[in-house]
Amino acid sequence: MNVPTLFFRHLSVLLLILVPPALAVAQKTLSELSLDKRVLLIQDRVELLVPDSMMADPGAAGEREARMELHTPHGGLVLRVQDLRELGTDDLLRDWRMVLDPAKEGAYTLERLPRRRDLDRIRYQEAERGTGSDGIFLQGLLVRLPDDGLVRLDAFVDARARGHLSAFDSLVVRIFTSVVAGPGRMVREEHEERLALCEGTLVTVLLPPDHVVTTERRKDLQVHLVDRLMPLLSTSRPQVILSCGPAPTPLSRELDLGTGTRSSRPGTFLGQEVIWDHYRDPDGGLQLLEFMTGPAQDRIHVALLGTTDQDMEDLLRIASSIEPVSP
Repeated sequence: MNVPTLFFRHLSVLLLILVPPALAVAQKTLSELSLDKRVLLIQDRVELLVPDSMMADPGAAGEREARMELHTPHGGLVLRVQDLRELGTDDLLRDWRMVLDPAKEGAYTLERLPRRRDLDRIRYQEAERGTGSDGIFLQGLLVRLPDDGLVRLDAFVDARARGHLSAFDSLVVRIFTSVVAGPGRMVREEHEERLALCEGTLVTVLLPPDHVVTTERRKDLQVHLVDRLMPLLSTSRPQVILSCGPAPTPLSRELDLGTGTRSSRPGTFLGQEVIWDHYRDPDGGLQLLEFMTGPAQDRIHVALLGTTDQDMEDLLRIASSIEPVSP
């Protein structure tokens, strides 16, 4: 028997010892799962391919976030997709690095991927893989969509998958590679939205350019959030919070804004004159305007959050545009 033949025979035996056949098959099966299912997420703005057995988590479904889960004998994979409600910047790689690693400690490695179907894409991983509340973080993908909005996708596995990380990584790379823009788009022009405020009550709100509305369910409250779209890393986050339900907590209390900073100013809401409580954070630039009205079981709570006087004037115009829909 010649030396090369003997060498490869011993190498085969060594590989069987180091990589059990069942594990090798599991790795191959995971990494080569067919991506047969096409899904649309985040108000149809993101489209991707996933394994047919990967299912959406109905408890995490929403306009700003979606979550998909894949359960296998070798561990579970979770894919979380979030609309950041922020806009791209001139140097997205630099700015996203600052978001992930503000202390500049080299906690993440980032890679700009080639543009695909007019998408800017940045893949990121932890420099040292760790375990957090969501499980073991595999990798993430930041996507700049054609409407200039930013969406992030993050992949996690549970502890059972620790022996199959490379296979799950390969599967996630294939899923991320399939990501394209869906048919949905953010409406960035001035437009009117119709919202369900309390049971049986509809209102309209006039949104200025680059403002979007999101509806969430928080315990017993139906909450509408109106956000101004700002570039990534912007410190300004003007927002209207509109909710209806029993006994909402004043935002001034949650933010611990003392009554010593409170003043009053008149305004208009639902076509009626109202008095807003105006708070200024003595330790920073935060300002809050809020008021409540209506019966205890259908208490309407409106809060306006901004950082400048101009923010507050702009938010007041949005609030005053809210009108009841005639039956």
